[in-house]
Amino acid sequence: MVNSRQIATSSSWVLLLQHQCQTAKTWKGAGGIAVYCANKYSGKIKIWRQDLAFLTRIWLECDKSLFQCNEALLLCAVYFPPVGSGLYSRITIEELYQDLLLEVAQARVVGQVIITGDLNARTGTLPDCLDPTLAEHLDLPMDEEFDVFLYQAPVRQSLDTQVNAFGRHLLHLCQASGLHILNGRTTGDTPAQFTSHANAGHTVIDYFIASAHLCNKALHLKVQGIIPSSDHYPVL
Repeated sequence: MVNSRQIATSSSWVLLLQHQCQTAKTWKGAGGIAVYCANKYSGKIKIWRQDLAFLTRIWLECDKSLFQCNEALLLCAVYFPPVGSGLYSRITIEELYQDLLLEVAQARVVGQVIITGDLNARTGTLPDCLDPTLAEHLDLPMDEEFDVFLYQAPVRQSLDTQVNAFGRHLLHLCQASGLHILNGRTTGDTPAQFTSHANAGHTVIDYFIASAHLCNKALHLKVQGIIPSSDHYPVL
């Protein structure tokens, strides 16, 4: 998550797709998603699917050769507006997460999964992993990598100790799909640093979330400094 205005002025990047939320009633300017790709990778990254009805998600399929792995990588850029957005007169946050959970399951058939974006979800330090004694009774993608990470996932730490309803939906998504939040358990971001300084104060609401096989490959996560005209910090 970086400043799209800075990228847009560079000839090294190409805009793949952009969605802007037009329904936020209580927000300073409309949030949304802009997906840019470095020119040298443009032939290896394509739009896999998108949420055309509500403009909250864009999925990319990245060629496996980019990451020297055996599967493609499916990256989902997400923007779920905050409470008070007019979007929620058309669809509930529960329904958005149900749709996302279904897409994650379909994406896992194709390859590994990363979700990133502004989800307006505060998760504190509540667990995003199932209790191993319960997980064995559920129908989950218990491949070898997932099984190992489930039992050895580092405890998340965070400067934001608050939890909201959106955060509980995000935690349920992780538990139901075998995805893990990288914020707060990855080198460079332990504890998870604040990613936003909006009306709710300093919060962690911008995430990188990955399938278990990718978690051990996440070497570094860094929240950058303030960007003028934005109430979010870039997360790299």
